[in-house]
Amino acid sequence: MPDACGKGFATQAVKLMVDEVFSKIPLERISSVVYEPNIASIRVLEKNGFELEGKKANAVKSKGVLYNTLLYGLLRDNWKNQYNADIA
Repeated sequence: MPDACGKGFATQAVKLMVDEVFSKIPLERISSVVYEPNIASIRVLEKNGFELEGKKANAVKSKGVLYNTLLYGLLRDNWKNQYNADIA
């Protein structure tokens, strides 16, 4: 939906999902894998406190093109600190 791009909907959706998961499930971390050229998804993760944890070179082939993938993670403790900072 091109009209929705850049309006923060994905960032808000990820925030709501992360808050819901960490508040109801005793997980210590949430991980996400993204294609390296997908700058919009990387920004969404970073805005929500996810940190780059690793890179796999030539990990995925799509339509004949090899792409690196990036592993992002968010630890429960970091989410708590971010959540408390948002409330204060």
